[in-house]
Amino acid sequence: MKLITKPGDALKAMKKEKNLNKSIGILAIAGILFGISVLISGTSLANLVPQVQAWMTGTYWAALITFLFVFVGGLFLGWLVKIVMTTLGCKGTYFEGLTAIAYPAFMLSVAGIISALVNYIPYVGSILAFLVTVVLACVAFALTYRTIKELFGTDVITAFIGVLIVWSAVAAAGAATIPGIMLAVGKIPFIAKVPGLV
Repeated sequence: MKLITKPGDALKAMKKEKNLNKSIGILAIAGILFGISVLISGTSLANLVPQVQAWMTGTYWAALITFLFVFVGGLFLGWLVKIVMTTLGCKGTYFEGLTAIAYPAFMLSVAGIISALVNYIPYVGSILAFLVTVVLACVAFALTYRTIKELFGTDVITAFIGVLIVWSAVAAAGAATIPGIMLAVGKIPFIAKVPGLV
């Protein structure tokens, strides 16, 4: 909560403590929460549509894949942030890069699990989920920028350019590789057995 209410103080404490294991732990928790939100969303859908019960095995796999994607992807993104910021002339280590990814990812995972839960509320659940996601996503993206600025000890423009480079590279790489990944997904044995995927 201190990251939301007093981000400056929280970031100073993180910089002073410089605990890489804590950042890795926060990223792992974010992955677990994202996985749980996938399970909750899948269960909600299965309860609404009886034919979706067959999908539940696929939902468990999706939760596991989500965890791995967030955790391994976060570790990789932290490394990218470190490379980009040091290339731009800032001083920092993998700790700074990973921390700039782990804490915002945790914020997004909290948004995901709250949204999955409030979707169960009749009539207003979807609206509440939208509001929660928008608010916490804004905080998470602002936190990414602020964390990079504070931990790498740089100015606002360099931090902005660093964030822009990282996310542009990720978006470009995703656009180039996702079609190939989607074609390969159907060839994975356990996914090919899930009804409706092939």
